[in-house]
Amino acid sequence: MNLATSSINWIDENLQIINKNGELVPLHPNDGQLMLADIIQKQRQAGFPVRILLLKPRQVGWSTWSEAEAFYEINSRSNWTALCVSADTESTDMVFN
Repeated sequence: MNLATSSINWIDENLQIINKNGELVPLHPNDGQLMLADIIQKQRQAGFPVRILLLKPRQVGWSTWSEAEAFYEINSRSNWTALCVSADTESTDMVFN
């Protein structure tokens, strides 16, 4: 199993989000998130550290997915760290609340 498939499966099986109804539900990737996962996979396969600047529409799930991928990376490897950068504190707070 390649890393992208394993990360998608691991995220799908282990991570949860709060949906728009306020319910805690499994994080099943949508089409936009699978597209982002494909871009991440291509960078990994090329041997590059994953670096993506997201200029995106709202509510496509890319922030959620990028945080899920980062969590997968740091959770499955020793001595790894991740960094999330946002334009302002309010936007960052929305990702983590």
